[in-house]
Amino acid sequence: MDRVMGGIFGRDSRLGSCPPVSVYDDLCKAAADELFSIGKDLDGIFLLSETHAVYLRHKADTYLNHLSRVASRDSGSETNYRSNIFDEKIRSAICFRSLSSSAKGEGIKMRLKELPQEWTIVQVTSAFDLQFSINPEKYRLCCPPSLYISRMECGPNPNVLLSRVDLYPQSKSSSEEILIPKSLRVTKSFLEELNDIITDQNKVLAAGKKFQNKEYWLKRAEHNQRMKVLLGSIESQWLRGWKSLFLGKLVNPEDVKKLEEIVEEMLSPLVYIDFSARTRSYLALIIGAMPNLDPREIHRILCYVLPDSPQQEIFDIMDAIEGVREKCTELKPCKWMRHPVILILDKRIGEVPWEMLPMLEGHPYSRAPSIHFIHALYFENCKNEERASVATSRGYYVVNPDGTLPDCEERVVPYLERRPEKWSGKKGVGITPAEFTEAIKDHEVVLYSGHGSGEKYMHQVKWKGAMFLMGCSSVSTHRLAAHLDPWGAVYKRIIGLSPSTIGMLWPVTSQECDTMTIKLLDLWLGSAPDVEDSKEAEDSQGKKLIKFASRAQNAKWNAATVKTFSPNELSSIKGDLLRSMTEARYAPSQFMTSAAMVAYGIPVYASKADSLSAITSQLSKVALK
Repeated sequence: MDRVMGGIFGRDSRLGSCPPVSVYDDLCKAAADELFSIGKDLDGIFLLSETHAVYLRHKADTYLNHLSRVASRDSGSETNYRSNIFDEKIRSAICFRSLSSSAKGEGIKMRLKELPQEWTIVQVTSAFDLQFSINPEKYRLCCPPSLYISRMECGPNPNVLLSRVDLYPQSKSSSEEILIPKSLRVTKSFLEELNDIITDQNKVLAAGKKFQNKEYWLKRAEHNQRMKVLLGSIESQWLRGWKSLFLGKLVNPEDVKKLEEIVEEMLSPLVYIDFSARTRSYLALIIGAMPNLDPREIHRILCYVLPDSPQQEIFDIMDAIEGVREKCTELKPCKWMRHPVILILDKRIGEVPWEMLPMLEGHPYSRAPSIHFIHALYFENCKNEERASVATSRGYYVVNPDGTLPDCEERVVPYLERRPEKWSGKKGVGITPAEFTEAIKDHEVVLYSGHGSGEKYMHQVKWKGAMFLMGCSSVSTHRLAAHLDPWGAVYKRIIGLSPSTIGMLWPVTSQECDTMTIKLLDLWLGSAPDVEDSKEAEDSQGKKLIKFASRAQNAKWNAATVKTFSPNELSSIKGDLLRSMTEARYAPSQFMTSAAMVAYGIPVYASKADSLSAITSQLSKVALK
């Protein structure tokens, strides 16, 4: 193992300084398996983190080098350029040769200590799979991979927890966990079903008018139901009890105190057991996820966390947990307001809408390619304060640039023009990449509404702002080859160090996307003036637009999914973009559209001055209720 680690990360190793994607990925995963087997979990988690976004880190490093060379040529001083344009910490966070990388496991903690303590990072990595390594195209969908879930809580005292999730457990520690013969396994994997649902929906959306109205909506309803069933199966059959690792830290101190009291009540009859801090962390997560965990899921977690404990001791702990189940059922701690979680997803599972798993629905989540980019985005966008903020009064929009979506233009632009921020922008006409680059220089929010991601209108550019790409498959990724990392337009925004990009994982209809866009902006920026007061009400077309805008602005989420915010909780949100997304997802009537919207980057907030109007508007709505 030492020879392998030295070959990868040794001072003179060429592999470590410029690693090829597939080789580096497989070596790090295989080495991580060995480290986990000898109890070096932190070093193993570091190796797993190195398998994420390898190609993207190469691209980012090349882009930063390009900026340096251009600036050096123009100004004659590369050093001055680097100090003015980007902090050297950003380069260090991304590159393969850095202090954090040389420190291995301790380097992970070094990174976490520098990030806000409210954040939780959940890294989901597929385990080393020899069959997939040899023939990735054949095995990409046929069998869900075994997963390593690394939960990393940020702040001065970082806490790192690990679990391995096997769809077909190999351990024989219990009568349930036995090796299942291939002949008895399901004929279609979760990933195959997800691919089929998206493919079938794309065909229906493309055919559109060829279907009779009733048949069209029946098929849409079928896709919604299939996706809900799939996500429920992923949660209950694949993640099982480990879904508890995906919950963020609690926001309200009162809720933190309640949870601590329940944990202490649960531990009180177990005074004869000496629990480590690590075990207590797992137990607190179990209680925090109640009542969504059944006894079998709790038993699996305990067997993993306490592998050397006698079964009687395990059963005693389970009895103690069951003793507080009634209280947890009443209080529902899994629905309490929580801080954001940043998901780092393996390239094999990135298309799964993890944010919409039944237990996670309604909580704020964002995605990031790797911990290296989370680190870099934080350094770039949070230099003088704890969190990234944008001036929402400085917005720019590009709506229907190719002129083929006049209905989209008629729905979105009047809403934007009514808003008090008075964003500038273009509608119904094309824009060149050079014009776009020049236009966004003085803006911190950009809304693109049209076909796809709008990539052809945008250059790769370094820009600190929130971008909304409200088009079909705008943040989807694809592989040029099965063994390579995926690539997509959203990664250009991440390389440019934009703090947040919001878009769609797969195709959606224009009207549903516009509904979600208006609802999201309404929640984040505060409600626009009443549409009835505008001049649009003077003709029949205006009345049609009024009906659409009112429906979008007044769309309500499913109250059963998460606790309704109190006035005090609303005032603590302060223009929280991710939390606004959680409610905006429920504006469209189709679940497939709701599940498609995701965010990439780090948590972003409206600047303090801009968020005041949003808070006042939200509080007035609560008061009226």
